[in-house]
Amino acid sequence: MTQSAARNLQAGPVNTIAPAPSGAGIDVLVLTEDDFFLLGVRRVVTLPNRVWHATSEAQAADMLVSTPCAVALLDYALVRKELEAVATRLRQQFPDLGFVVAGEPDDEARVMRYVNSEDVQGFVVKARVAELLASAIEVGINRHLELKTEAALAAPTTTPNRMHLYAGIAAAVLIIGGVVAWLATRHSAGPAGAGTAAGQQAGNPRVETATAVEAQLQKAREAFEAGRYIDPKNNNATDYYRGALALDASSAEARDGLVRVTEVMLARAEAALLDQKPRDAAAAIKIARTITPTHPRIAFLDAQVSREMERSAAQQQESARADANGQKLAQLVKLGNDRLSQDRLVDPTNDSAKYYFSSARDIDGASLLAQQGLRSLANKMLQKGSQAAGRGDSDTAERWLAQARALNVSGIDFAKAERDMKGGQRTKAAEADRLLG
Repeated sequence: MTQSAARNLQAGPVNTIAPAPSGAGIDVLVLTEDDFFLLGVRRVVTLPNRVWHATSEAQAADMLVSTPCAVALLDYALVRKELEAVATRLRQQFPDLGFVVAGEPDDEARVMRYVNSEDVQGFVVKARVAELLASAIEVGINRHLELKTEAALAAPTTTPNRMHLYAGIAAAVLIIGGVVAWLATRHSAGPAGAGTAAGQQAGNPRVETATAVEAQLQKAREAFEAGRYIDPKNNNATDYYRGALALDASSAEARDGLVRVTEVMLARAEAALLDQKPRDAAAAIKIARTITPTHPRIAFLDAQVSREMERSAAQQQESARADANGQKLAQLVKLGNDRLSQDRLVDPTNDSAKYYFSSARDIDGASLLAQQGLRSLANKMLQKGSQAAGRGDSDTAERWLAQARALNVSGIDFAKAERDMKGGQRTKAAEADRLLG
């Protein structure tokens, strides 16, 4: 997919994927080498959903082992004739994985036979990712859930399940007995007993820490929902998640929260890249690195920013070079016109109309100013040739005609000019014969 196609994706409306009913994110694996297609996918699969990126089947398998991906999105440009084999090998390792294929319009007919056989749950045209990908992935997710359900129903239901049932009954008996004992104690102890329990809870360091951690997490959730990811200082999601980790280094929600903030920053970097603003992208990546230095997408986006900055620098250099050449060309044309008005057509060699107009054309062969200057010079040369022919000076006339032709300009009928010069020479000769006779 080209960069212009990626911008087309950005311009239209986007149908994003909803999270699971529980509010948890849905993980999608994308197997592609198309950077701009990947950016388009990330616009559809938004937080709390997550995108995992692989560029080979082996890398995809490694990621599927360590991530709870529900759907694999395969780029047909990468797998092509291996589509069936790749899908089969991945399904053998991950039986409940749903599959969606993305490609060009011409690929649809080749992929549909896999869709019809239920090996693949959907096909999406890359150029319409923003519009169609969400519904295709949702079909893949439904297939994932169906396969998980089928696997669960097919599992053995003998002794282990019966043991679990017995264990559940025993646990329920213990819980009910505990509640009854607590009620009896509460009634016998009266208010004093309740006060003692409250005092013990207040003095329990674990309870106090858990309460403080929950307070930090609640503030972090509110800040994240309000879009206060990194600002203002001491009142943003990043600082609150870090505060929770400082109290409890094992807090999974705090760690995941920092990853979510990191992904917001990386999404900003991707948007800046699509807008051709590499410096803004670099700033967002720098922030992401301070939050989650080991995030796998940082290296990928770093490389994208480096390429974009190199391209931007090359464009700036070319633009500066073009500006400098334009100024120099205009100056040469001005000097050429000055020498033309002074009738210094070819001499001196390095300070004549011919020298300056030719130098301007050397800078830019398509320059209209340079072409116009050379055409004016050629006409002036032909005029001088005609004057020489009228005087009967055929040698001088031919020299001016040859120099005008050597300028290699269009829009001048040199053949007619030559005929006119010869006609002038014949007229001059006839007049001389008449005078002598």
